[in-house]
Amino acid sequence: MEIDPDIHDHERMASKAVPVSYMRRSFDSFVFLALMPFRLSRIVLALSWKVVFSREALLLLVYLFGWLFLSRLSRHRSFTIQRQSELFGFRTAIESIGKSSPAVPESAAWLNSLLAKIWRIKYSSSNGFGGLEPLLSSHASDIMRRLLEDSYSKPNGITHVAFDSFTFGRAPPLVQSVEIRGIDDENSVLHLGVVVGMLFDDSALMLDIRPSSLEYKTLPTTKISINSLDTQVKLDAYVKGIPDYPYISTVNITLSEIPDVNLRIIPQSESGLKGVDFGSFPVVSKWVKDLGYSTLAEYLKPQYLSINIPNWLRGDGEIISYFKE
Repeated sequence: MEIDPDIHDHERMASKAVPVSYMRRSFDSFVFLALMPFRLSRIVLALSWKVVFSREALLLLVYLFGWLFLSRLSRHRSFTIQRQSELFGFRTAIESIGKSSPAVPESAAWLNSLLAKIWRIKYSSSNGFGGLEPLLSSHASDIMRRLLEDSYSKPNGITHVAFDSFTFGRAPPLVQSVEIRGIDDENSVLHLGVVVGMLFDDSALMLDIRPSSLEYKTLPTTKISINSLDTQVKLDAYVKGIPDYPYISTVNITLSEIPDVNLRIIPQSESGLKGVDFGSFPVVSKWVKDLGYSTLAEYLKPQYLSINIPNWLRGDGEIISYFKE
């Protein structure tokens, strides 16, 4: 039986075609998988473009930005209205003090911190110091020296009194409260009530005295230290404004009342009354307190101590003066 040669050729061609077709399908699959991310990216990009730049998306963006703008504007206006209300209420409260509403005392921590800094300030070139305390001590010394020079200032039981020195000490007074009592818009004057606590542990008034009473006639002249001043002072202060720098003309201060004062009287001399308790000397003790009251009476209302702020800042002219209202 003869076999057709064409059949063998066809079988050979079919056997060769199978591997070629498989390789082509494998290559096509590889290409499809390799291009899949790019095709997906293209589809996503096309959809995103249609969504983002569609009319609905643009309207949504406009509404969103409009809402953000209006929300921010509303918050800003609300904050502005709140601040204006607070400031208006604060100004109204200040203007009504002393007119239609009572004053409210407030603490003065900032003022106490300022006093602590300017009370005593050391000079960089020497061991001395300046500041507010030396100035006040100097003026108080002048007043007490002048009082002691008057003959009526000496009690009958003391024959000799001489001023030696005075200092308020290292610690400044403590401003316990500040109260706004009134505002005079016409004269640009602010009326304040100030309560000051004074506990001067190292304050010292040095005096040379000699008792003359029969009971103490043998006692020599001795130096005494009047120290440890403890009192609470109530002050009225008036601050007057001016249109030019430094915008404050004067600060006028007066005592509302004579305060009660506690103090110690200690002998300093090595002989005579050294170690003697001066509480047993009623003449001396009463005279010292009367001298203190006489000194404070010079600052009792309607008599004022006036501080000239422009002269103080310039460092020339009269800084402290006294007047009667």
